[in-house]
Amino acid sequence: MKKIHLVSQSHIDIAWFWQWDPETIHDCCRLTFLRALLILNRVKNYKYVQDQVPFYEAMEKYYPEIFESIKRHISEGKWAVTGCMYVEADIEGLCGESLVRQCLYGKKYFLEKFGVDVKVCWIPDNWTHSPQLPQILLKSGVKYLVYKRGFKEKTVFWWKGIDGSQILACRPPFIPSFLTRPYPNLREAASLYEKYGLENAMVLVGKGDHGGGLTYQEVKNIEKLSKEHEGLQIFFSTPEEFFTAIEKEIKEKRVKLPVLRGELGWELVGCLTNRFELKKLNRLCENNLLSAEKFSTIAYAYNLLAYPEEKLRKLWKILLFNQFHDIIGGTVVEEAYETAVSDLNRVLGEAKQLLINALKTISSQIDTS
Repeated sequence: MKKIHLVSQSHIDIAWFWQWDPETIHDCCRLTFLRALLILNRVKNYKYVQDQVPFYEAMEKYYPEIFESIKRHISEGKWAVTGCMYVEADIEGLCGESLVRQCLYGKKYFLEKFGVDVKVCWIPDNWTHSPQLPQILLKSGVKYLVYKRGFKEKTVFWWKGIDGSQILACRPPFIPSFLTRPYPNLREAASLYEKYGLENAMVLVGKGDHGGGLTYQEVKNIEKLSKEHEGLQIFFSTPEEFFTAIEKEIKEKRVKLPVLRGELGWELVGCLTNRFELKKLNRLCENNLLSAEKFSTIAYAYNLLAYPEEKLRKLWKILLFNQFHDIIGGTVVEEAYETAVSDLNRVLGEAKQLLINALKTISSQIDTS
């Protein structure tokens, strides 16, 4: 029997046609999460998936009761944390160390707050996919990739990076709504995986961009689908459950998936060149933060200076936040763009000061007589 893993999710842009604060926090995230929690409380077999650390941080700060409800459902296996990065970051526009920090800060938060070691890189809205990514993900303890834009010729495959590292990647079909008949044909979705010899298929469901997800009525409509699709087992699942299932198939049935090497393709390439000031500031922040870390470490190693760990951590988080693909891609409204420029100028100024302090401290110990 073919198995359809329906992954109920809601893509939420940190900023796009709106700003992070107040709209994304107090409107989009709050209402989307309340809807998901309501359905989780009413429907026994429902599961919901959500990525991006800033959403969880905002709920913990402004709506602790929502955060605690999310935490409880995570412990029960009904709310799944996905996405190993701090945000759905742009890939090509960042230096390798920024990609490492995205994984470090993302995975660390989810592990500390929820006890979850995230194994899935979730970047369905990104427009670039660097061939360096498989190596960085694998070394960060991430085995799987879910994406949407870019290379479209394969649904599931091994993605091999520059150094030979490979991860299991999937470009699943996406169905935003099940409100009205005729409902989308799930047999067609199953056939995308069947041609590789797989019985398990993943389909993303739920309205996104400005949040939303599935409604309660849509979930009830989906529950009826199994009865209408003979030979299909349709159920709510998570990306990791899907990947675990096909890994078992690969091993037991010796399924040979295609292997793709290099870049997974670009979309919306204008995002790589517009709003140049943001991209320039991002690179200056990366360089100065890394230099500040190195020379602060040298000063600390010689007992010349206390290491500014907390300060550096806060600056990195501001930078990582503004590496969200629509922010650094320059596709946000003017107010959000101006906020990002202000944020990065502040990071740059404070990183430079940390670097100067470390260099002055080290150079003061040099005997120039």
